[in-house]
Amino acid sequence: MSANLLGSTVLAGILLLCAYFSQGCTTVVVPLKPRAAAMLDSDHGLVFGRIHLTRSGEDHHPNLRLPIDMKWWVTEETKGRPFLIDHLPIDGPFVVKLPAGSYRLTAVYLDDALGLWQASLPTTFSVRSQECTYLGTWNLQVQTEFFDGSINRQVLNQEEQAEHDLRMIVGDISWPIMSAPLALATESSPIILTFRTQGTALTSPP
Repeated sequence: MSANLLGSTVLAGILLLCAYFSQGCTTVVVPLKPRAAAMLDSDHGLVFGRIHLTRSGEDHHPNLRLPIDMKWWVTEETKGRPFLIDHLPIDGPFVVKLPAGSYRLTAVYLDDALGLWQASLPTTFSVRSQECTYLGTWNLQVQTEFFDGSINRQVLNQEEQAEHDLRMIVGDISWPIMSAPLALATESSPIILTFRTQGTALTSPP
């Protein structure tokens, strides 16, 4: 690897990590815990669904080098306000509370022992006050080499199961449910690694 290429990848990695870990004007939210109805308020809505991730054909297992944390970087498009949705499950349901608005998922991060994997899985959805937005069941299949790989997404419509999960977390909520446009066809996207070692961040070449 040439000195110029090495320098550019190091700089890209550092900038990515700085942007990722900077919380200046970014709002960090986490999925709601069970029995969280008391946390609901009038100017927010709920986003819910289910995620199931496999890596290189293997289901989640604590002895495998699977992501230990999943994060979504979303932007509220009207005001350009960024949100980091942290601690999403890699095998199970999620319910997230967000302010009303129109959102775009701009990046998915998978944080594992090697570093931070990043992929683009474009998704748009709306959140309305005192309503629930269903994003579907996301089956994510990750194939990784050392620095890069691919991630496949298939979205299933399992609304009956999702509504059961929603009630288990927030109780018997009376808010109406709407579905975001579900990309039902299988989609594939590159995934790249920002590798952290000895205080240095290296991003895989494009």
